[in-house]
Amino acid sequence: MKRFYAAPALCAALLFATGCTQLSIAEEELLRATAAAVAETAIPVAVAPTTVAGAAQTPTTLPTSAPTAQPAPTAPPTATPLPAPPATDPALAGFSLCDQVAGDPLGGRFSARVTAITTTVQAKFERLELALSVPDSSVAPHALARCLSAADDALTTASSAGGGYTLLVSLDGWLRDELFQASTVSPTLTLSGTTVISAASYRVPANAEAGADLAITLAQPLPYKIELVQNPTRLVIDVAKASPLSATSDFLTQPNGTAAPSAPVYYLQDGDVWRYEGGNATNLTNSPEIETALAFSEAADYVAFCRAAPGAAAGDALAASSLWTISPDGSDPVELAAPGLSCADPAFSADGTSVAFTVDEGSATPPRLSIYTVPTEGGEPTRVGAANDEWSRFAPQWLESGRLVYAARAEDSRSTLFISGEGVEEDIGAALTVGSPYNALGRPLAAPDGSAIAVEAIRADGGGASMLVLAADGTQQQELAEGFWTRPLAFNQQGDLFFMSTECASSAVQSYTLSRRAAAGSATPIARGITGGGFGQFAARSDTLVYVALDRVPPGSRGGEIGAPVGPSSLWAWDVRVGGRSPLVESQGSISGLAR
Repeated sequence: MKRFYAAPALCAALLFATGCTQLSIAEEELLRATAAAVAETAIPVAVAPTTVAGAAQTPTTLPTSAPTAQPAPTAPPTATPLPAPPATDPALAGFSLCDQVAGDPLGGRFSARVTAITTTVQAKFERLELALSVPDSSVAPHALARCLSAADDALTTASSAGGGYTLLVSLDGWLRDELFQASTVSPTLTLSGTTVISAASYRVPANAEAGADLAITLAQPLPYKIELVQNPTRLVIDVAKASPLSATSDFLTQPNGTAAPSAPVYYLQDGDVWRYEGGNATNLTNSPEIETALAFSEAADYVAFCRAAPGAAAGDALAASSLWTISPDGSDPVELAAPGLSCADPAFSADGTSVAFTVDEGSATPPRLSIYTVPTEGGEPTRVGAANDEWSRFAPQWLESGRLVYAARAEDSRSTLFISGEGVEEDIGAALTVGSPYNALGRPLAAPDGSAIAVEAIRADGGGASMLVLAADGTQQQELAEGFWTRPLAFNQQGDLFFMSTECASSAVQSYTLSRRAAAGSATPIARGITGGGFGQFAARSDTLVYVALDRVPPGSRGGEIGAPVGPSSLWAWDVRVGGRSPLVESQGSISGLAR
């Protein structure tokens, strides 16, 4: 096991230019004055919003804890057909937990005065409406709305932390002119009759030329809709009375009989390497050092992992580390290679004779990373690719014929993919990004036989990521661009690719579709769900998926792989063909890695 190391004052009256200061969402000083408070909690009820995505709380350092193997449920599994997406209630058309924009976000700064604030209670939603007086010389107002947990709100805006959620409406183009100064409201705005909108407050950055936020307090993440209505000008914020989250909304964490992996599962938990087999979880390393990445080769019958130097603190990205191997039972630990300052991303070749890994060769900031390979049975590490050029190389994956594909990033934020073999390095990423909708590429994921590559392609307009499927020579075979973010999860031995699409950008919940793409190219959805947490890494063996479910995730929009998960987590198995699905391990600590 490892050892891991304000409330704002109420202002007497609200005049936008005066009062209490706090950090804004841009980490500037803010003024916050309470505009209303009605405390009544809504009961969670499952509904069908059009789009949603993943919640988070403030990351915390947790004590080390051993995972607990779970007893197998007795109910037999039943393969459940994937239901169609639920129909949208006409009264809630346009409601979601997605980030939303009202007006033209590129319209620039505007001038406006709040003349009235009113509330309305409808059967299925509540409305908060700001009446605005806008001079003819000004552009139209605009606003950005997002829902986030109160803990994330406190972390990103320095508001006081509490329970529940915040619907944060940012009016960052609002000029601090005479009309702004004249926008006064009563010290305690009564939200007449509302129950789900429990309070509202203004947050105004100090010493800024423009900008203010309206923070609406909610007991739970609720779908909403924000609109800018003209003649007369009004900012209308509608909040649904029912939440999309329920006890059964997250498909991937709903037990259904049992699912037993056909082979041992190797994973990282609280800085140790563990093996799950036959209902038992065994700590294979149980050392004072921190293990940070791992891989397993059935052909070599070894586990490879990166181990930090003695005394390194958990999460220290600059700590020295080296590449080690152990036998599947935890015996025979060997330091295999230490060619540089650190080790990351170990990956076995298909025949198990070599390990590729990422190395920080010096102490540059930002780190300059290189790819090395070393024989599994020991020998001299060999650098792959050029040395001392503009690229930082990482995340190696083996391809057919003993070649490697890996990601690279330059200090000017350019990114690409390289394929290396027989001493020749080829840039395959340029053809995927130049003249395309994408300006960056993620970490590659290769099929076990090295015949295909899947990679996230980051959209240049900031609208998330698509997934590209490439042949082993780097040519594009397929583009999957549904939703906000499409993430490759795992290949199985038959070449099927499991991937997850997240419906929209949101900091509150994650609405996902998990699909299976056959090696021939056809993709079929196999699961849909909504979670208030998130997912770590996945591994696949034939029809069985093993994956990490996270109780909470870092702040921000959900979709991509979470690099440093924290907090309670669980390891699950799902027999996709039969339908059995059950937890293997539950832990109050972090399950941070899974050997694919």
